Amino acid sequence: MKPLLEARDVVKTFPIAGNRLFGRDGRRTHAVDGVSFRLEAGETLALVGESGCGKTTLARTAALLLAPDAGLLSFEGETVSGLGRRDLKPLRRRIQLIYQDPFGSLNPRLTAGAIIAEPLVIHGLGTAEERRKRVADLAEAVGLTAGDMERYPHQFSGGQRQRIAIARALAPEPCLIIADEPVSALDVSIQSQILNLLGKLKRERGLTYLFISHDLSVVRHIADRVAVMYLGRIVETGPVDDIFENPRHPYTRALLSAAPVIGRGKRRAHETLQGDVPDDAAGIEGCPFHPRCWITRAECFLTRPNLAPIVGDERHLSACHLRDEGRI
Repeated sequence: MKPLLEARDVVKTFPIAGNRLFGRDGRRTHAVDGVSFRLEAGETLALVGESGCGKTTLARTAALLLAPDAGLLSFEGETVSGLGRRDLKPLRRRIQLIYQDPFGSLNPRLTAGAIIAEPLVIHGLGTAEERRKRVADLAEAVGLTAGDMERYPHQFSGGQRQRIAIARALAPEPCLIIADEPVSALDVSIQSQILNLLGKLKRERGLTYLFISHDLSVVRHIADRVAVMYLGRIVETGPVDDIFENPRHPYTRALLSAAPVIGRGKRRAHETLQGDVPDDAAGIEGCPFHPRCWITRAECFLTRPNLAPIVGDERHLSACHLRDEGRI
């Protein structure tokens, strides 16, 4: 069975401003550097990593908002990378985004009802009366009322604004929702409400999520699988329980050790990452993580490890020379 969304060796670069007086010097940074993954229908795949690792760029590329420089993207078994604007429009109806900022992502000049109806207008779905009915149904589905639809974004709380954004994403009946840090700007108590809402909508509507987050407690609550990104590459991926209970990459282990442990969660030895994420892995020989890694051997400085399964579990992959050793 073909996956809903598949990326194969996807690359996305951006130009770097140089020291020349005019223009750029031709250098580019690899925001996404040869990423491959599969997203099956009905599952939630979480992308995690530090700021600057390429999560959002990969999400926007998967949402067909950015064209990859190399590699292939396929959606529902059909190759979509390289398609023109006209061919992409019906696909974008099937893939919707929820953004991090629940205020900046909403047009302050439109009422909540008009914001939710906007995708219906763009894609020419339904009559005016059918759109009004659709908006009312969506408002109820996300915990708002019909009366709320006449209000403007500044009249809502942060959690209510994010409910509007979720309703807008649901309006054209997508099968894939890409949520880019959808709860990071909200209070903790509101975060749980929005996460529960997303889970409920997934079950009721058969949705698939690509969920971007830096908060590992959120990821464990909502994800089926996790992909850990570092310097534009996926360095570890697997079922959520495997990643949390048996991390096989030092970077994953460091992220988990920095996350707060609540209740009966497994406590880990604290591993402190030294320095910041470099701008690009292009100038680093060997494993891109070795300048910040506390467990290395000679091979780590010479060759870049491939993302490969750990021994005994084909679903759990790690890009570490030591993935099958007890040192991690």
